[in-house]
Amino acid sequence: MQLHQTPVVVIGCGVAGLSAAYQLADAGYLVTILAKEFPGENNIMYTSDWAGASLGFAAGGSFRARRVSQETFQTFWDISSRYAPEECGICRITQETYFDKKPDPSLIWYSKEAPDFRILSPSEYPAQYAFAVSYTSMTLEPPRYLPWLVKQVQSKGVKIMRVEVDSLRAALDHIPDAKAIINCSGIGSRYLKDVKDDAVFPERGQTCAIRTSFKKLIIRSGAEYTYLIPRPLSGLLILGGINEPFNTSPEPNPASREMFKQRAHKICPELGPVDQMEFVMDIVGVRSTRKGGYRLERQEGGKLPIVHSYGYNGGGYQASMGAGKEVVRLLRGEDSY
Repeated sequence: MQLHQTPVVVIGCGVAGLSAAYQLADAGYLVTILAKEFPGENNIMYTSDWAGASLGFAAGGSFRARRVSQETFQTFWDISSRYAPEECGICRITQETYFDKKPDPSLIWYSKEAPDFRILSPSEYPAQYAFAVSYTSMTLEPPRYLPWLVKQVQSKGVKIMRVEVDSLRAALDHIPDAKAIINCSGIGSRYLKDVKDDAVFPERGQTCAIRTSFKKLIIRSGAEYTYLIPRPLSGLLILGGINEPFNTSPEPNPASREMFKQRAHKICPELGPVDQMEFVMDIVGVRSTRKGGYRLERQEGGKLPIVHSYGYNGGGYQASMGAGKEVVRLLRGEDSY
C-alpha cells in the first residue's frame, strides 16, 4: 500500500462504492464513505444485496468494458485464492454459456483469459443450441461477500458514515478536507442537485431461488436470456431474470417466477419437473441502469476533481473491482482505456 494520505470521499456504499474504496485505500488514499443505505438492511433500492451474483466475463462490449471485466475477474480470482469461500462468499465453479446461433468472436473475447476455456462439442450441450463454451468461473453470495468487503475496507482504514446528501458538494460539509469526490451513488445520480443525470434510471430485477445440489453456472445467450447461478454455500440455485424499467415495486410477480422455472427446466431437465422444484424465495431488487452504458469518468471544471462510477445495471459485480482500479487511475490523471 502506498501512503500519500490524500483524503477523498466516496458517496455510496453499494458494491461500486465499496470496491472503489477498497482500491483507493490500497493506493494509499484516506477514504471516507458517506451513504444512506448499507448491506443487509433489506432495502430493495440497495441493489447489491439482491444480485445473483455471477462473476464471469461480460460478453462483448468496448475495449474498456472488457478490461474492466478482466481486472475484476482477476481480482476476485486472487481473493478466492487467499480466502476460504465460507469467509469471502466467493466460489469457483464451472460456467457454460449456450448460444442460439454461433456468436461473433468478439462476444467471446475472453477465450484466452478465462481459465480452462474450451468450446464444447455438440454432444455436451442441449441440442436446441448452436454453440456453447465452458470455463472455470466464479459466483459469490452477497450476504457473505458484502460484510466481508466492509470489514476489508475498514481494516484498510476506510471510515464509513451514515449520511444522506442532496448534492456531491454537500459531502464537503462532512469531510471538509477531502481533495476529491468519488460518486458511486447509483440511482442517486438522477437526483443529486449537481449531477441530475437523466440517463440513469431505476430498473426492477426479479429472480427466484430453488434448493438443489446442482452446481454448474449456466447462461443462455439469445432470445430467452436465462441464467442459473449456483450458491453452493447455501445449497441454492438462482433462476432469472427480468428487467422492468422504472418499476420500483417490491412485490414479486408469480408469473415471472414460473417463467424462470420453465426456462431453467428447458435448459437443464435434470433439475426435475417444474412442479417438483423446491422453491425457496423470490428475490427483487432495483438496479441503477443508464442509457448509453455506465458512467466511469473524471469530471473537471470545479474546485475539486470528481470521478463518477455508476449505472452498471445487472453487471455491477462483474465490473466492481476493475471499475475501482479505473477510479484510482482517473483520480491520478493517468491514461485510461
